Amino acid sequence: MMQTHPPRAQEAARKFGQEPEQSLPAANAGASGAVTAPPLSVIVVAFNGAAVLARCLEALVPQSEATAGEVVVVGSALDEPGYRALRAAHPQVRWLAAPDGATVPQMRQLALAQCRGAVVAMLEDTSLVADGWCEAALRAHRSAHLAIGGPIEPADYSRARDWAVFFCEYARFMPPFAGAVAALPGNNAAYKQVALAGSAAGHGFYDVFVHWRWQQQGITLIADPAMLIRHAGGWTPAHLTTSPFHHGRAFAGLRFGPQAYHLRWLYAGLALALPLVQTARVARAVAARRRYRVKLIGALPGCCCLQPVGRQGKSPATWQAQARAPPAGDERPARP
Repeated sequence: MMQTHPPRAQEAARKFGQEPEQSLPAANAGASGAVTAPPLSVIVVAFNGAAVLARCLEALVPQSEATAGEVVVVGSALDEPGYRALRAAHPQVRWLAAPDGATVPQMRQLALAQCRGAVVAMLEDTSLVADGWCEAALRAHRSAHLAIGGPIEPADYSRARDWAVFFCEYARFMPPFAGAVAALPGNNAAYKQVALAGSAAGHGFYDVFVHWRWQQQGITLIADPAMLIRHAGGWTPAHLTTSPFHHGRAFAGLRFGPQAYHLRWLYAGLALALPLVQTARVARAVAARRRYRVKLIGALPGCCCLQPVGRQGKSPATWQAQARAPPAGDERPARP
C-alpha cells in the first residue's frame, strides 16, 4: 500500500500549489464543446527502433484511450520508414520530431512543453506497461505526492549481457518496490504537472538531478507497485563498454561541475572503489528479492565489465568540463 502523506510532504505539495487528495480532471467536452485537458499525458522517448516502439504502443495506447489520456512520442528518427508506418497505425498519438543528436533528457523537455495533462508520465520505448498502468498512475496521483514511480521487471532476455545491463540499471527498482523510496526510475515515473514547471535545466529533464532537488526541498519520492512495467530492450556490446563511459563522464560533470585540481584528484581516488561497491550493491539488491539469482551468476562478468568503464568516465581527467547529458544512444546505464 502507498503510505499516508506526512506533514512535510503535504507542505511541499502546497508549496507547488497542489492540495492533498486532489481529484484530477477528465478529458471531455464541456458545455461549450471545448475539450478539456486530458487527465494523463504519457511521454514515450523513442530511440531504439520502430519494432521496439511498436510493442510499447501496443500495450500503452488502448489504456490511454480508455482513460481519455494522451500519448506523446518524441524521437529524432521518426521520419524513417518503420516509424512512418507506426505513425499511420496510431493517428491518435502525438508525434514530436527532436533535433538530430538530442539527448533523452532534452527530448523529455521538448515533449513536456507539449503535454496538457494534469499528470505527466515518462516512459521509454522499451517500457511495456502492465494491465491497468494508466489507471494506477491516475489513482496514485489523487494523493498529495508529486513524484510517483513504479517497479521494473525484465521482459524476455536471452543473453547474459542483457541481464548484466538490466541488473546494473534496474536491480534496485525490481519488485518489491513500494512506499517512500530513495530514487525513482526515469523510464517509469509520473509527476503532477504543477511540479514540473522550471524543473528542466539547459541539459533537459535529467530525472536524477530533478529528483535530488525535490528531495532537498522535502518532497518524498513514492513507488506504487501497481505501476509496473516490463523492460523489453536488448543491449549491444557497446552498452558494456562505451555507454557506461559516456554516462559516467556526463553524470560526474553535471554532479560536481568545475572543481579545484586537488578535489578532482581526490574524487578520482575515491572512484577507484566504485566498481566493487556498485557490483556489490547490485548483487545485494537481487539477492534480497530472492529472484533471478541464477541469472545474476551468469551476468556477473558483464556487471564487472560495466562498472570499471563507468568509473573511468567519472575520473576527473575525463569529466572536466563535460557537464552535459550523454547522447541518446548512450543513455544506458543512466542512473548513478
